[in-house]
Amino acid sequence: MTSVYGVTYSGARDQIKRRLKERGITEDSDIFGCSCYAAKVTLTALGEMFEAARSIMNWLGDCAKIIASENEPVRWTTPLGLPVVQPYRKLGTRS
Repeated sequence: MTSVYGVTYSGARDQIKRRLKERGITEDSDIFGCSCYAAKVTLTALGEMFEAARSIMNWLGDCAKIIASENEPVRWTTPLGLPVVQPYRKLGTRS
C-alpha cells in the first residue's frame, strides 16, 4: 500500500479491491464492501502506528503550502548534495 505517499481512502480501497480480485473474489458487492471496510481499518491502524511519521509529513505539507502560496517551487538539497525541486506552482504572470 502506498501510505507513505499519502494514499487517500479511495486509493487504498482501490488497491485492496485489486488484491481481492487477484485472490479470486468475483462478487462485486462483496469486493466493494470488503475493500471499504479493509481500507478504513488499514488507514486507521497506519495512522496509529506511524503517528510521528504522519506528523512530520503534515508539517512538511504545511511548509510546502506556505512556499507554494508565494508561487515558488519547493526545493532542497539532499544529504548527498543532490538538488531536489518540486515545481508545483501556478504558471502565468502576476501583477
